[in-house]
Amino acid sequence: MRIRYRLATIVALLAAGILAVAATPASAHAPQTPRVSAAVDCTHSYSDKDKQGTGHVDTGSSVVLHKGPYADCPTVQYVIATDRLYYHCYVVNSFGNTWTNVRVVILGVDYVGWIWDNNLDDGGSLYLC
Repeated sequence: MRIRYRLATIVALLAAGILAVAATPASAHAPQTPRVSAAVDCTHSYSDKDKQGTGHVDTGSSVVLHKGPYADCPTVQYVIATDRLYYHCYVVNSFGNTWTNVRVVILGVDYVGWIWDNNLDDGGSLYLC
């Protein structure tokens, strides 16, 4: 259900001309988080639309929680698979990658930031920011 909804949203964005997709060679390996070289906007707004959504990172190592929905945005904190992530909403960045805004509590401190959806065990939030 979650993947179908996300796919339907991406297809709608493609049809509306809001989202562009570039072809990637089959031999290319996807990095843990997509890297970009151009200047990116790390001040994307969000709201807590996903009141029930939670998840975990889908990796055995730590994953970066970023200030914005790009890998080049500053690091807020690192999260690991045992950290529970509370979803707020997701965005599709200018490169066509979906990122979820999350809150995580680590040692009693709340952190809020963005995680690339490919690093999440369930693909991230279902609610568009």
